[in-house]
Amino acid sequence: MKQVELSPSGRIVLSYLEYEHLINGKQYVTFKDIVGNTGLSQRSVRNAIMELRAKSLVEAVLDLDEGRHHKYRLIFKNLIDVLPEAPIKRGVYIIDVGIGTFSNMTFKMYRVIRGSTVVLHTPSVPRELLEYTKCTCALDTLTNYSLEKFNKLIDGVYNANGAISIVADLTLDNDLIEPYISLAKAKMHLFSVSTINPITLGINMLFMNKEDKIIIKRGNLNIKLIGTNTAVQPRNTIKAICIYKQNGNIVIGEPSDINGFRVYIIYEQATDQQEKIRITADMDDT
Repeated sequence: MKQVELSPSGRIVLSYLEYEHLINGKQYVTFKDIVGNTGLSQRSVRNAIMELRAKSLVEAVLDLDEGRHHKYRLIFKNLIDVLPEAPIKRGVYIIDVGIGTFSNMTFKMYRVIRGSTVVLHTPSVPRELLEYTKCTCALDTLTNYSLEKFNKLIDGVYNANGAISIVADLTLDNDLIEPYISLAKAKMHLFSVSTINPITLGINMLFMNKEDKIIIKRGNLNIKLIGTNTAVQPRNTIKAICIYKQNGNIVIGEPSDINGFRVYIIYEQATDQQEKIRITADMDDT
């Protein structure tokens, strides 16, 4: 795949926008932000922005709070063609998709997936999430592979000096992938790649101690995070987890009768009639 050529200034501004988008969760930055945080001159920043807009990597919107000034946003879905191709080490990569939204996937995840010989995903990971990376790897569902077939796959990829990625939601799929991981680590080096997952979000909600509800739709699944002082009785769930404090320690386990604030993580099958999905600003897809 041909890489999009960028000037040095364009590459610097793009890297800054990537940082603000992925690390700080900012949807928009101002011209002043870019100049102040990149060290480039105003003229260089203007030229870089014009270049990035011409290549559909950045969009500008009028900042109504600042009169005629614009603010700038990364067009994340168009970044695939400018990601540098980086070879990855031979081995098996365990990729935790976390909440599994496009903007939640890190650039390291994209590079590993694109550099893998074979990518196997669990049924809870939508195939389109991986096709979005435009990888040229062999792509299949993990459950299509028996342990015997997976063992032969490892041998073939190892001999070809390649890499296998297993993409899963480790909060939900841990039991499913455990025997595959045990088999893989006996033959190849294991690498772990992760991002923000439901348990991380649940712990954050626990420390905020504020009643709230977040629903994230991923493929045919709904992931609910509910912070509450009252008991919730999950029904017709695929998996339910409760996070709470006990004697100053954080406990992560099955829902139980406890007192005080707790956070539930509930996986459900999505239906046609769903509640309105609300995701906090720093988790929004672009």
